[in-house]
Amino acid sequence: MVDSLPKLLLLGAGYTGQRFLKMASEEGREDALGNAGCPDNTAFSTITAWRSTDWNLDARAPLPVHSDWTHLAYLVPPPGTGETDPRLEHALSALLPGSANLRRVVYLSTTGVYGDAGGATVNEETAPNPATPRARRRLAAETLLRSACAAMGVEWTVLRVPGIYGPGRLPLERLRRGEPLPQAALARPGNRIHVDDLVQALRLALLHPAAANTLFNVGDGDDTGTAAYLQQLAQLTGLPAPAVLPDELARPRLSAEGWSFLMEARRVETWRLSEQLGFQPHYPNCAAGLRASLAEEAAARA
Repeated sequence: MVDSLPKLLLLGAGYTGQRFLKMASEEGREDALGNAGCPDNTAFSTITAWRSTDWNLDARAPLPVHSDWTHLAYLVPPPGTGETDPRLEHALSALLPGSANLRRVVYLSTTGVYGDAGGATVNEETAPNPATPRARRRLAAETLLRSACAAMGVEWTVLRVPGIYGPGRLPLERLRRGEPLPQAALARPGNRIHVDDLVQALRLALLHPAAANTLFNVGDGDDTGTAAYLQQLAQLTGLPAPAVLPDELARPRLSAEGWSFLMEARRVETWRLSEQLGFQPHYPNCAAGLRASLAEEAAARA
């Protein structure tokens, strides 16, 4: 059984952090939590009930929050360049030595650390093989977190997360732009998670005893690839489905990052998360998650 939220410091309140704060607000837990953000991750300012503090991790600013938190959720992305994550390094160097009460740190990583598995299944025992600088930075951050927490006797948990989607984060503009799909993408599996299910996984990672000093893959168990995902979204919205072009014609019209994302294929096994922490996604496939996301967006516009 997972108890109520602890004294939690959330670093980074972008898209996922906002949804976590929304969940906690609905539970009336504002009094027990605080959050801080770096310059490119400060959307939390729209939630005025929270104790919100800007913390410039890039400038290695001093710690601006008190240190009585028992749990830390770290959701700040690494910088866009380099092979390491100096933001995480600074946050841990500021928080770990002076936080006598800190018991656990949860870090949101990416399933991109596995690289291209050619459509094969990967699990937490699969050796990482990151193919992009972004994924290499995430793997370096995982290593840093585990080492720093072990040295200070603090529990750590890593969540490797696939593509996140939900209200306000659907690729509608991509469909409107008519961005094509390469032929090779049609047969490639993919993985994703609805943001509210990710919030549930984050909560379990923070509180469940079995989450200590363990890494978990996160996902909804649906291996629908990007091509099918976009085609379903087009059908639900009435937007044109993306054209499918030969690879050599599609590639010049895609960014390097977009091409890499489409070409990496793997099926992410999430057995450990469900069996050890009891995780069950509310949206077990992208069709259900897309319908709910579009309905919420429509309600917000009404």
